[in-house]
Amino acid sequence: MKLSAGALAVIGSLILPGAAQAQDFDCLAVMQAFRAEPVPGVAPPTHDICDDDQLIAFRVNLAAAERAVPVTGPAALYGTWLSDDALLYLSGITVPGTEVLEIGPGAEEGEIEIVQYWIKPNIPGYDIVPWEEDSGYDGWVSRGMFRPDGREGVYAPVSFGPGMLTYSGLRLEHERSHELFVLSQLNHFELPVTFLRDGDVLVLESDRRDPLSRNLTPVLSTYTRVDADAVDMALQLVVAAELSYGRFFDCFVHQLSDNEGPLIAAFTPYSTTDARDWVDSLWSASLERTALMAELRSDTPPENGSALMQEFMERYVALIETPINRHFVERLIGGADLGCPPVY
Repeated sequence: MKLSAGALAVIGSLILPGAAQAQDFDCLAVMQAFRAEPVPGVAPPTHDICDDDQLIAFRVNLAAAERAVPVTGPAALYGTWLSDDALLYLSGITVPGTEVLEIGPGAEEGEIEIVQYWIKPNIPGYDIVPWEEDSGYDGWVSRGMFRPDGREGVYAPVSFGPGMLTYSGLRLEHERSHELFVLSQLNHFELPVTFLRDGDVLVLESDRRDPLSRNLTPVLSTYTRVDADAVDMALQLVVAAELSYGRFFDCFVHQLSDNEGPLIAAFTPYSTTDARDWVDSLWSASLERTALMAELRSDTPPENGSALMQEFMERYVALIETPINRHFVERLIGGADLGCPPVY
């Protein structure tokens, strides 16, 4: 299944004049920041608002999909894959959120394991984003083992027993109607799927069942290979510096994965490793404060609660007064000159 630009153009025709059509929206610059590849066969993007047909580049990488070939083995799928689908939130229709796939070896020869995430800075039920000290972002949506079914590039989910597809039940969005929409868009994996590759672009061909009729609709999704640590660090930076997720997250992930760009230059004289250590220290402090506050508000608070909070605050003040913290705060707050053009 290969969907043409014409088949997807209906999406562009439904987009209301919003962020992606705003007069200060630099189509070419935003494409470059998001690593979006222009749609072939239509007017190329310029430093002006996007042509309607070019908006599809923010939904799916059609050029890569046309070049892609089915994968011939599971190792071709291993890695971290950032969804190319940003069109609805760039257009101001939905709040931002990003699908990420982690694909690795399965339990048996030839199998793969897929963990699907929904990345966003504001998950219902969490004071901060769902985060584990040792493993990073914990907002997974589904996970399971997939086996090749004999057709080229096709993998089917394990149906029974260990490794069968499971869902986390995590709340993804605050509005129920929006959450149901997001869940429907993320529902790739209950049926066999076809994987293709074009360099660092992963192409996923799948079918979705209509909830009532059970009729199948073909869906084309594309993803760009990124560094796993870059996803966590980009989210941490956006939250720590109180930046726009829609403008900066995708842009930061790509720069951190490439280890080059205006964001990396802004770290100077410190290194990317220094920046990672700095944001990790802030995040650890935030997690510690959250845990301590929960303990103090519990039915059995510690007797030395005031002393524990005083000790924490002294360490926190010492952290924010360090030269490295002052440097990153000055360079990141506001997001100026970080290689991420306005999208709203």
